[in-house]
Amino acid sequence: MCVSKKLFIAILAILLLSSCQNSSGKNSQIPMNVTAVEGEVEIQTSESDTFLPLLVGQTVHVGDVLRSLNSTSYTEIHDSRSFFMLGPNASVIVKKLSSNADLTTTRLELISGTVMVAAEEKLGDGYFEVTFPQGSASIHGSAMVINTQVQSSLSNTIVTCLQGEATFNSAG
Repeated sequence: MCVSKKLFIAILAILLLSSCQNSSGKNSQIPMNVTAVEGEVEIQTSESDTFLPLLVGQTVHVGDVLRSLNSTSYTEIHDSRSFFMLGPNASVIVKKLSSNADLTTTRLELISGTVMVAAEEKLGDGYFEVTFPQGSASIHGSAMVINTQVQSSLSNTIVTCLQGEATFNSAG
């Protein structure tokens, strides 16, 4: 895969980043910023029913849908404590982005394709979770790749833990 070196560097970068903490103690949406876009990647914001090109520097919010349109497209999206990369021919819905001084929680719904996520141990008691048709997987201070393929009424999902530990919960 063409992005494997970029993916590895991105994983290392996010695991080495220092965290910025919200000292107010209140939960707030954490900004997730688009840091790279390769090929055709689109976003449908929670306020729109139209997909538009995703741009570097754009902020992703809860309710946004992201999709890469072909086999050479991908995007990288970061906040101060975690990272995710949407692989080729993939689609996700951003379900939760919240943070306070002790807890950061991010949740994505993987509709199809591949998503790679990494999160620092500095999430406090938080986690980065990805849901998919068969269940969910989450990490805390580690990295994982999830690939789901949906064909007709059948779906197949592979969860690979790249570093640390990942938790898998079955939907059934």
